[in-house]
Amino acid sequence: MSRLAIDRHRLRDLRLGDTVRLQVTQQEVKLIRRGLTDVNGTRCDGLRHRTRIEPDGSLTVWVVDSVDIIDSRDWQVGRGRRMPGRQPEAVALACERLNKNCKVLRRSYRFRMVLRDGEPVVLKLRRNTTLTRLRQEQLRHVMRTVERLADGNSAVLYNIDMKDIQRAKYYLGKRGVRCVVRCISETTWDVRRVG
Repeated sequence: MSRLAIDRHRLRDLRLGDTVRLQVTQQEVKLIRRGLTDVNGTRCDGLRHRTRIEPDGSLTVWVVDSVDIIDSRDWQVGRGRRMPGRQPEAVALACERLNKNCKVLRRSYRFRMVLRDGEPVVLKLRRNTTLTRLRQEQLRHVMRTVERLADGNSAVLYNIDMKDIQRAKYYLGKRGVRCVVRCISETTWDVRRVG
């Protein structure tokens, strides 16, 4: 009976990102939800049907990418695993589920999703580890600009984060080059070289 309800509304034909809103009775809602549970259990392509009952009584059905991340002994702390072809939102949700289990089991590590080359990567890190994204191009741009300035001259830098300014000041200080930085806006800086 539930299979007939699913076939009648063509819910098996939904693709990733498709959404359907159905005006059906309460009995049919139960049948459709029960049938979609069976369909989700038999799918092996990583997609799942999700349902939501709206306030007006209608049923919304959509397809999402479901990712299962499995922790194992051979996955070392500090290493990452690529998830090619997966949606970053689905991988982030899988990391949240895995982190809840790690918290309950009192593991000393957590999982975090980062994007590398537009592809989600899951990192297994020690608990409370902060990730520093190294933006070498911005750092090199700041250092090159300051080194080319004569003493007392200044330059305006655009689209530079504060972390990169701090790192550049640190590396320039090691080389014996001093500069004074004034913030113009969140990502715009006035840098003046000091003798």
